[in-house]
Amino acid sequence: MPVNAALYTITPANEWRKKAESSAERGDNLLNHAERALLEANLGNLGGKPGLIVQNAYPCTGKGNKTGCHQYFIEKSRGGLNVILKVTGDQGGYGAEHGFTQGKAPVPAIIYYTAGTSKIVTMTSADKTPPAVFATVPNFDHIAL
Repeated sequence: MPVNAALYTITPANEWRKKAESSAERGDNLLNHAERALLEANLGNLGGKPGLIVQNAYPCTGKGNKTGCHQYFIEKSRGGLNVILKVTGDQGGYGAEHGFTQGKAPVPAIIYYTAGTSKIVTMTSADKTPPAVFATVPNFDHIAL
């Protein structure tokens, strides 16, 4: 099964609007992973506001000296990009790369990327507060793939 992702941007009315979709198979070149390709193709569409990616998988962390999608988002956020990644499944088993038990990664999960950092929030997280830069984004609980 493929990893599917959708990018949402914030409209002038402060609502989320789907901008694009992407899909990739496990084992595809890192540059072609769904979330990474989606963001790269749409960097100019965010208008300086945070973006929301909804995906049925955790982002990969890469192996060896490769830069995985998780590190890619951290690097992009270091340059001022703010992204929320809503994880709706663990397609590909990438949750294990984030320290979760294989096959038991919690979903949904929210990963906030800002200022060169990331914060993963799950239903069991003690601190569910998003970083301050995301305080005014529209609610995205209802958004799914």
